[in-house]
Amino acid sequence: MLRFAILLAAFILWAVACGAADSDSDKADSWGIWADQDQTNVYAFLENNDFKFRHKQQGKASTVTGAWHTALGLCWSDKNREQTGNLLVYAGILQCCMSAQFLGNNLVLSYVGAKPESTASTDPDRLCQNRVLKRLQAMPKD
Repeated sequence: MLRFAILLAAFILWAVACGAADSDSDKADSWGIWADQDQTNVYAFLENNDFKFRHKQQGKASTVTGAWHTALGLCWSDKNREQTGNLLVYAGILQCCMSAQFLGNNLVLSYVGAKPESTASTDPDRLCQNRVLKRLQAMPKD
């Protein structure tokens, strides 16, 4: 009976370790560079939690840099935490709480929370909008 308990415990530890390794590699493979269909908005979730957001308007591209972090229930929209996000992006002075989901070949970002106080016409505020994105191999040239 003791031998069975030891074997069961060893199996459980092995299964947990394999699952953790798989989820870490899945996470690393899932993030990267993503853009909307016309590549007007490009989100780059880079190694070491570095982040770049590029927006192109009337032929001119502007880029903001920052950091990103992901975890379940990382951020929320109200004090009751009824609407939670799993992606937090910092770019300049902007902090953006998003719900990120990988659906098919898409990364779907949904903004969680109240609208930023400034209008969506400034580049950093464009970051915090709902998007359906496709993976890119590299950051597009300006």
